[in-house]
Amino acid sequence: MSLPARDQLDTPQQWDPFKGWLQQFWDHAASMPYANKARGSWAAGTAYAAGDYVERSGALYIAQSGHVSSGSFTADQTAGRWSFLDSALAAAVSINAKVAAVDGQIQAMLAELDAQAAVTETGQNRAAVAVDRAAIELVKGHVDGALDSILIAAGDFPTDAAGRAAVADGESYRVEGDGARVAVSRRRRINADESMITGIVPDSRLIEKMVDSAPGLYLSTSTSDVLPIAGDPNGGILLGVDAVSGTPVGVIPDRLRSDAQEFAAMGGAGIAKYDNPADDLLPIVGAPDAGGMNVQLGVYASTGMPAGDLAERIGALSGYSPVPLPMQARSVLAQVNGAPSLGQSNTVGAKGQPPLSTVQPYLNLTFAGGPKAAAGQTASKPCVEDSLSEGGVNSGDRGETICSGMVNWMTRLAMIENGFSAADLVMFTSAPGQGGQKIVNIKKGTVFYTRFLAHVTAAKAIATAAGKTYAVQFVAFIEGETDCDEGTSYATYLAEQLQIATDIDIDVRAITGQTAPVHMLLVQCSYRAVSSGGAIILAQNEAARQHPLIHLVNPTYYIPFSSDNLHRTNVGHLLQGRILGRAGKELVINGNVPSKVIGTSATAVGLELAVRCETPRQLVIDAKTYPATDYGIRVLDDTGTVPISNIRALGREVTMTLGRALGTNPRVRYGLDYLGAGLTITAGASGNLRDTTPDACLITDTSYSMAHRALAFQLPINVLELA
Repeated sequence: MSLPARDQLDTPQQWDPFKGWLQQFWDHAASMPYANKARGSWAAGTAYAAGDYVERSGALYIAQSGHVSSGSFTADQTAGRWSFLDSALAAAVSINAKVAAVDGQIQAMLAELDAQAAVTETGQNRAAVAVDRAAIELVKGHVDGALDSILIAAGDFPTDAAGRAAVADGESYRVEGDGARVAVSRRRRINADESMITGIVPDSRLIEKMVDSAPGLYLSTSTSDVLPIAGDPNGGILLGVDAVSGTPVGVIPDRLRSDAQEFAAMGGAGIAKYDNPADDLLPIVGAPDAGGMNVQLGVYASTGMPAGDLAERIGALSGYSPVPLPMQARSVLAQVNGAPSLGQSNTVGAKGQPPLSTVQPYLNLTFAGGPKAAAGQTASKPCVEDSLSEGGVNSGDRGETICSGMVNWMTRLAMIENGFSAADLVMFTSAPGQGGQKIVNIKKGTVFYTRFLAHVTAAKAIATAAGKTYAVQFVAFIEGETDCDEGTSYATYLAEQLQIATDIDIDVRAITGQTAPVHMLLVQCSYRAVSSGGAIILAQNEAARQHPLIHLVNPTYYIPFSSDNLHRTNVGHLLQGRILGRAGKELVINGNVPSKVIGTSATAVGLELAVRCETPRQLVIDAKTYPATDYGIRVLDDTGTVPISNIRALGREVTMTLGRALGTNPRVRYGLDYLGAGLTITAGASGNLRDTTPDACLITDTSYSMAHRALAFQLPINVLELA
């Protein structure tokens, strides 16, 4: 197991797990049988206690009782004071002697680490804090050797019961695998009737099958205590599992250590259960997430394909690369970058009391009159939220908007992932929308569209007065609830959505003088999905498919809603803003189409249906978060609903078994028909399909997953012939 480089230990907080790691090995060693009983060569006239062992003529003997040795070892042995140790136990005891011999070294290293931590805390030059890595590696080698040798000496048992019967409580043993997926399992006895699995070694044939199916993935030739999973062409370990501690090791986990959140999640995971209905998935390494256990590396026994976040990171899976924007559609950064929103009440913080974002952490801006200011603003201020209503009126229930969360998260990600400083990405945001309006009431020529253009004009003038360039990068668009209430048709909404995106691009560029296009980040409306038949949702989907500047970002069924079951809470508005900020960073900084999960095709062969999705990572069914009927999936034909079962997420596909043959006009719907348990969105719908993105954010001391939840969709089913 590679120790962290010295420059990776930058804070006192990072010393604790490092020191704890070393202490853990010593605790294991010190608790082993005979660890402190080594007495060296037998000597006459020496007091020995029961359990002491000595070396005599190249063999090891153990004292059966306390005594003072006579002048003859043979006489003492004949008297029953010494018993010969058989070869297996002798090998174990010999190794334990090495462990006892390095006790002083381990304790010295711990003391040194404590001293170095104290120096770090006082802010002295970290370069002077030299860790004798070679010595610590030597200590670890002795301890690891002791643990492994004792385990090997124990041998493999054919059954768990046989192994459990052969050892004492707390001792470890190994059990032969099933000959298909598991080569051997390591277990620890709890009592005469119970034991626990502490490690699993996958069968080499399964690993080889995974490697054969994944170009660029190699088996490691390491012979250390690390269980190799993936290696480089030279036999080095890219990814493995420490046989003793169960933690991920190798180049890939070392790189992940730079991300404190992921390293913390992985470091405590070890060999973990993967919470997924796919019963043929063999989990190797797991880590906790908001939905349960999220696989870090595993393999599907039925196909041999690798699965998990780490597999993706080492290129073991294909088809998950981001989609780059065409060159003519890419953004060009200005010194001040606009990101206004447009829409109805969920853009202006309805039910968002109290405001949460009251401090600006970077250099992002809004109007002096606040994000919801009236037209005619002439000054800016650091972007923070307030309790004003649309047009800067001091009344109503408005509070936190999407604005602060959006621009601050975008800047944060650019700093973390792209090496930006806060000054490199200054965003200017505002919310000129209006609650209770259909899309036809905010299109070009209306009073609210005019207010939107006035915000763009004012932001441009403020930047110019400060000697800065200004360009609008995208508009966040959240709309559709009132159209659902009033029954706007699919065709009408689609036409209006396409037109408003085109008008915004043309009109904004005329104001700013920019040549780069103005994109639209579109939030899908989950409200009244059932009662409207999904008309508005499907129109939004089609608009994004047709218009090159419209990008679907996320559905809203999992965003926290207020008690009116229509608007989001202050937490919900902030979370929605951060999700938009991630999409904005992908779009503007990375030059990619924002990531999303949505169905792209559906094919049936016999009674088996497969739905393929666009997704940034492999799919899972999150049955714990607001579980919906059939995970939100419904299959229909002209005769009605088709029963489905055995629903599984595998890679980029969701598969299921049909309860009958499909009739005419078959189609599959997701997120349009069933509302998950615990959700109260008015006539809304949801589902349980998401990807394995580990992103999360903290809001009011609560962690919220930012995995990509699947957008609602409807697809025709193509029926294929049996082959």
